[in-house]
Amino acid sequence: MRKTTSASSFTSTLALTTVLATTLLACGSTDDAKATSGDATDGGGGTPDGAPPQPASRLSASALAELTDLDVEKYKGKAVVTGEEKQGSAVRVSFDPASGPICYTGSEYAAFYLDRGSDKTMILLDGGGACWSDLCAGDETADPALAPIGPASEDPSNYFKDWNVVFAPYCDGSVFAGDNDYQNGTTTWQFHGRQNLAAALDLAVEHFGDSKQILLGGFSAGGYGTITGMVAVRLLYPDADLFVMNDSGPGVQNLAQTESIQHRIEQWKFDEIIPPSCTDCEEGRGQLSAMFSWMLKNDPTIKISVLSYFEDPIIGVAFNGLDGPQYKALLVEETGKAQAAYPDRFKRFMLPGASHVVSGTWPGGTADGVTISSWVTAMATGDDAVWKDILATGP
Repeated sequence: MRKTTSASSFTSTLALTTVLATTLLACGSTDDAKATSGDATDGGGGTPDGAPPQPASRLSASALAELTDLDVEKYKGKAVVTGEEKQGSAVRVSFDPASGPICYTGSEYAAFYLDRGSDKTMILLDGGGACWSDLCAGDETADPALAPIGPASEDPSNYFKDWNVVFAPYCDGSVFAGDNDYQNGTTTWQFHGRQNLAAALDLAVEHFGDSKQILLGGFSAGGYGTITGMVAVRLLYPDADLFVMNDSGPGVQNLAQTESIQHRIEQWKFDEIIPPSCTDCEEGRGQLSAMFSWMLKNDPTIKISVLSYFEDPIIGVAFNGLDGPQYKALLVEETGKAQAAYPDRFKRFMLPGASHVVSGTWPGGTADGVTISSWVTAMATGDDAVWKDILATGP
């Protein structure tokens, strides 16, 4: 399996095969709640006597209560650091497997942070293959270095070049969503996606806890990870401006594959953190992309971008068993639901072709005269003339 250590490696296909559309959650809503990124909602909560006041959350009170009942933050602060190693301007942090973070076949997990002295931070979730009993192509080791991909590009024109970085390698096999030790014959697969994600987010809070703006980005399996991650990040940063960039992990699945869907649920147990009010999630058996609408309804300031190729062979063929036109139809229809309901805060950048991971061509890749980098930048800067819903029709 390939490891993502550069932008070009994203275009390698089997490396990301199976980036599973299973990363959990998905619930639909056609509520047309709209707000700018500076507004707050009806969330929040009390603090113990004598404790410093906590910022009000932009999440609704009902969503906060629901996520608390699900114990979504079960692994917050649990990871034990075993070492830190300077790598250029970044720091690699390794974790004790006994404390939870681990690659699914037993290798050590590590994450990275890069302190640029900013009050803005990007949290990037890497891509790689997924694993369950029907199809296992997971990355078995964590990336050895912080990959300068997408918004982390070292291009001097990159708008995000001065933002702090937290980079979460991917090797849990369960798209940052699993929480189970699964016995596959004589082999135990440790699907600790939630623990690995929590360990990386611990670094974000420890080093950049006062960030005013957060960009959560994910590629392929990491794209699916943003569907879980946007909830976790919002809980950790209750009043920061939150932007999500989901690249090639759109959360759609072929509902005819009922057996594979059930196996992922049983083996990963990602359904345990699907909000019950997300009725369209169908406890993980529905279209997972519907979680976008659930989050947009319950957090009226979040902005979400979804990038994809229309006929992505990794998500379309390898994961969903659909040909190019079938996958395009499913992708456009399901992501179109959130776009129709929340047109000001959910937008798509979708290109013709059978490739995988749009950010692999960062900062280039143009549709309707707009480059990928300028489009994602416009989401963060509030330039809606550039950050528009783009379903490209040309080559």
